[in-house]
Amino acid sequence: MKILYVTENYYPHMGGITEHVHHLAIEMQKKGHEVMILTGGANRKGKDNTPDDVPTIRVGKSILFPANKSFTRFTFMKHPYKDIKQIMDKYNFDVVHLHGPITPFFPMATLKMAPHLRVVTYHAAHEKNHLYYLLSRLIDDYFKLPHGMIAVSKVAERSAKLYINRNDFTIIPNGIDTNKFSPLVKPLPYLGDNKKNILFVGRFEPRKGLKYLLKAFPIIKKKIPDARLVIVGGGFYKGFYKKYISARYGKDIHLAGFVPGEELPRYYASCDVFCSPATGNESFGIILLEGMASKKCVVASDISGYRQVIDHGENGILVPPEDPVKLAEAITEILSNDNLRGKIAQKAREKAEHYSWKKVANKVESYYNTLMADNGFI
Repeated sequence: MKILYVTENYYPHMGGITEHVHHLAIEMQKKGHEVMILTGGANRKGKDNTPDDVPTIRVGKSILFPANKSFTRFTFMKHPYKDIKQIMDKYNFDVVHLHGPITPFFPMATLKMAPHLRVVTYHAAHEKNHLYYLLSRLIDDYFKLPHGMIAVSKVAERSAKLYINRNDFTIIPNGIDTNKFSPLVKPLPYLGDNKKNILFVGRFEPRKGLKYLLKAFPIIKKKIPDARLVIVGGGFYKGFYKKYISARYGKDIHLAGFVPGEELPRYYASCDVFCSPATGNESFGIILLEGMASKKCVVASDISGYRQVIDHGENGILVPPEDPVKLAEAITEILSNDNLRGKIAQKAREKAEHYSWKKVANKVESYYNTLMADNGFI
């Protein structure tokens, strides 16, 4: 099949959808399919930081926009339907698979102009989506265009159904590269000084909950004097979060900044505990799978999206969101009990192996074949 993956979130911009699209494309290439990615424009530096193992077409201008207590990207084009039609006519894709919400301009144009099978994967988790509410009349007809609707979890499906009047969702989860994130990865030497490393990975934005981990850290230090917090990520709110770094313990908080994808597994390999204190609006938790695949004990917020991945007390620990005291207690217990930490880490790795990209890609490919048959494309 000739497959086009369409996404407004792609390299050099990191995130769950970016990783999902890229790895799914790689797996489909391995299966012998001809795959391309269509995404928003990027400057020269951005293009240089985009992997070249999947052919990528860029259109329009990509602009960062606040949405769903986070930031997302919208691709603005002067002539979206005309430009997208030219691409579709040139390549005549068998499958056009859109990842993300159906919003004006770029996504709507790809659905309208797709020549054959149209599929959408919904990734988001939310109670309300003000953008969908405002645009519901404009885009309602576009929700009828896809032949297939995928949600990465039940949480994402419930969120989508708030505004999308369809009952034919198929759940196909996110995946993880279990070779890239693995207990065989070597730790970073500068973090190998026998301190107890707590790792956070994520964008600096409110819903990721970094504030609560920073508040919990002084409590942890009182019980675990050799604890160290390693923070990977960045964003607009960096200055805001710095005010939560205690002067007394600041020397034990390492701000690693943005880390290239190829280096990230070594940070997981170097930690004793991985922590994701997100406050909500997470549909699944790829970030949890990265820690679990690395055979690390994960301490995360007890939110609906994370319950899709973690079985509390078995392959991870869930704590009430926005509660630095409970968060500190859980991390302290795990760091103090090597036996418990090892058992949970082992179960975490076993759970992560169920989400290998090969298995996820097999499900997506099977779904394409079913849709092709049901809609008379084969």
